[in-house]
Amino acid sequence: MAGRGPASNPNIDVYAALRRRIDRGEFAPGSRLPSLRALAQQYGQRVSRVHRAVQRLEIEDRVRSRQGSGVFVNAAAAGVRRVLLLNPVTGDTWADYTRELTRALGDDPQIRLLVQSIGSDDRGGSPAALRADPIANQSADLRAKVRAMVDEGIDVILFNGLDQFGLSFITEYEGRVPLICFYIDHLLDGVAGGRVVSDWHHGGYSGMKHLIELGCRRILLTRPIDKASGIVGSYLAGARAAAKESLHRVEVVPFLASVMDPLADVFARFAALSKSGPRIDGVFAHSDWLAARLMADLARRGVRVPGDVPVLGYHDTPWTRMTDPPLSSVSTDPRGVAAEVRRLLDERRLTDHVVVKPKLMIRGSTVSGAGAG
Repeated sequence: MAGRGPASNPNIDVYAALRRRIDRGEFAPGSRLPSLRALAQQYGQRVSRVHRAVQRLEIEDRVRSRQGSGVFVNAAAAGVRRVLLLNPVTGDTWADYTRELTRALGDDPQIRLLVQSIGSDDRGGSPAALRADPIANQSADLRAKVRAMVDEGIDVILFNGLDQFGLSFITEYEGRVPLICFYIDHLLDGVAGGRVVSDWHHGGYSGMKHLIELGCRRILLTRPIDKASGIVGSYLAGARAAAKESLHRVEVVPFLASVMDPLADVFARFAALSKSGPRIDGVFAHSDWLAARLMADLARRGVRVPGDVPVLGYHDTPWTRMTDPPLSSVSTDPRGVAAEVRRLLDERRLTDHVVVKPKLMIRGSTVSGAGAG
């Protein structure tokens, strides 16, 4: 005889199972639950046990019994949902996202936010550099923690969608727990789930357009890897599109550099490019960390920022406040991303795809007299 299957486990907590399905929206507000007999068959339990579970849900105001009609989900009830957030709590960019998501979700009495830190790199390095770092390889301990929390009743898993943090195992929970990724959606390729991601093409476009509007015509554009794809490719494509669409003749000078490269080598190549051909009159770096160092090198060589060369970074990290003048940067808008995540949870639109446009943060490195932001 065939087994009953996972849903018919005689030890299952019927109350907890029904509560999760209601809170996740599987049983929509106002809808009627299956009959007690149908639920008993589904879970492999006695009708009396299912009845006790329904009574408990009714006491909590999640459901309401109507004589002769059945049991209905209370439209006014929105049970507390347990949201698991998987993201680094340290690091220039990641800490911003954890803080904004905590701010957006943590004060909601209907949400219990559980934060599980994952590996990060405080330098805000390139994907290639981070993949080479052992910290990016999550241990079996993390998988075990997530599995235990899901078994206990997690309602949504919210996670950083980059593929460098060893979170590919999250897709195992497709169909069991709603998945929402933010920042980028590498891990949800071909997988059902919500997405709230940054528009990297727009970020590159708006940054390059800003420098062109300042009068820059030969602009150094940095990237961390030789063969650009994904978010790096989108950033580069957006920047090049702005240069191509300009009414002025704009030359984009590519420059390969990452946090793993010796600074002496980066500075030597940067100086050589600055001296070859027409003068470089603008710098657009793919990270604030690199932009800050290129600014320092320009200052050592007597080049004024922004008077001679405006410099623009990306990600709007704390590095922007550590330079003189303060560094202009493109923000991926963690607060805007967090607000969209909150909206998806409030509206139970857990499979929507939302794209958030980055914000240009203008400071003294591109416009004289601009504030620190």
